[in-house]
Amino acid sequence: MMSREEESGVSGEEDSGDELYQLTQKALFVEHPTRPINLKTVPRDGSEFIHKSRLEDANLSFIRKEDPEGKPQEENEQKRMRQWARKGAAEFSHYALTFSSDKARAYLKKKFPRKLKFPRNEPACIQEWCVFCLGSKLCSEIYGEMYEEPSEEIEGNLPFLSIIAHFNQYTAFTVLKNLHEWFLSLGMEESIGRWVYAVFACIRKPLDEDSKELIETFYNDCEKRLKDCDESERLRLYLISAILEYYFCVHSDKVGPTLESFLNLTL
Repeated sequence: MMSREEESGVSGEEDSGDELYQLTQKALFVEHPTRPINLKTVPRDGSEFIHKSRLEDANLSFIRKEDPEGKPQEENEQKRMRQWARKGAAEFSHYALTFSSDKARAYLKKKFPRKLKFPRNEPACIQEWCVFCLGSKLCSEIYGEMYEEPSEEIEGNLPFLSIIAHFNQYTAFTVLKNLHEWFLSLGMEESIGRWVYAVFACIRKPLDEDSKELIETFYNDCEKRLKDCDESERLRLYLISAILEYYFCVHSDKVGPTLESFLNLTL
């Protein structure tokens, strides 16, 4: 049976007595707006983003109450999903910024020691990474005859802290490149989305040009995939796209600056 710590992954469920719990309790502070905020305001910082999100939530609640059958029109449903994703991006930013600090990372590496051997960070090992992350069944779906499926199915690993806390930046981007390739093959399958979310939290900013290009390509491919996917995949795509927009500042000229300014971390 998994321990509580392993089950929590990057979900933020720390014991109240843990040092990391004390660190993360300092993380969120929302300042009062310094100018009027409405639904058309382009947020200049994280605090304005939060205030605008609250207005959008209130507006969405009104829309739902006005719908006598409780079935919003398609555009309202898309709006609801986008707003849910933006909230998820704000929550992700909180944990990712905490996770990126040297103090928190050292603490997590000590608390969750590495238990598994990672595949090598080489192009020839991409199938090994695929089995490691997604399992042999999905690896077979992705690579077909190029992959020799074992007689007994190999289950993929969940992105526990005992794994991702030990990723350096090179490993994180190697895995992210692989995940992007698998996403293009299968779509934002649940296990792929889970790993993408976790690996995003490993990535430190600022990004170099090659990393920015990968992040922007990932975002564009998510937006393309949204045109042809089911509802469960659409939710995952909205969340990943929102994280890319608001945490990694993809198309920042359109959406405003990063959320970091409202995550007042004093580690």
